[in-house]
Amino acid sequence: NAFREWKLRQIIEPLNLSLMDIGARGGIDRDLWPAAWATTAVGFEPEPQECARLNCAPPRPWRSVRYVPTALGESNRQQTLNIPKSDAGASLLSHNSQMVPRFGHVALHRTIRTVPVETLTLDSACDRFALAPPDYLKVDVEGAELQILEAAPNTLANCLAVKVEASFL
Repeated sequence: NAFREWKLRQIIEPLNLSLMDIGARGGIDRDLWPAAWATTAVGFEPEPQECARLNCAPPRPWRSVRYVPTALGESNRQQTLNIPKSDAGASLLSHNSQMVPRFGHVALHRTIRTVPVETLTLDSACDRFALAPPDYLKVDVEGAELQILEAAPNTLANCLAVKVEASFL
């Protein structure tokens, strides 16, 4: 790791960088891998089995990593997680099956099962799970990104960078 070997280590390591990954199925986003050794990562994964699997994995390359078993949304309430064949397309929003004939991706846009989940706002989740506000926030939740951000003024007030997926479909 080039950053770890250079003199930049003396600058980066004391920063105690933190990353939050909302939509962390499959693992933490790789954008900060060059500084992962100096970064504490937190991922959000609402499905209990996937969250447990992720928490059992070694933390490498991160300084530490923790996955929180909750869905994030615009409010604290029960919602339905819509899961298609490719669970990377799981969403709190209903899938639009009319997109399939035009764009394909049946595995991403046709719900095959639903799971009831409790959603929390990001601010509420930080309070409930004693999470410090992140330096870097990644949000990829298949259409509910803006709702999550609008309900997180306290967390965003201290965040240095935000990466958000945008889809127009």
